Amino acid sequence: MSKCLAESPLRSTVEREKWMNCYFRKLASLYRKSPCLWKKDTRYYLDSERRHRAYARIHRAMDLPGISFVEIVLKIREMRRVYVNELRKLLEAESNGHCYEIMVPWFYDLHRFLYPYLDYEEAVELHVRIDKLVTPLALDGARRFCR
Repeated sequence: MSKCLAESPLRSTVEREKWMNCYFRKLASLYRKSPCLWKKDTRYYLDSERRHRAYARIHRAMDLPGISFVEIVLKIREMRRVYVNELRKLLEAESNGHCYEIMVPWFYDLHRFLYPYLDYEEAVELHVRIDKLVTPLALDGARRFCR
């Protein structure tokens, strides 16, 4: 069992920092293994039963006492939102000729698979055209990105 999950947190004691540093990394890994939740160009993405089962698998695998199924779904949404915000900061810095150090430890875990599947609202949030976004390979494995 990982150090992050060794403790049995209750709903009231799961701190945001612990989610940011430990649980989101595991959640990202589990999310990646369920493409029906993020891979919008497949027929499985539209299968609500399959998606529900995938969320349930993630909920069971996270094994966090006191954290409900709905809370896991909300954490996945939060994780995507944080990822898009970090990507936006990175792209803004890059367009201004600056470096930006990614502050989210699991950013690249998500970026490696999720970037091509950002939905329209997430792409609009970046305030840049989709075809001008930095490719996943340009960011792969780097903690800092500079041009």
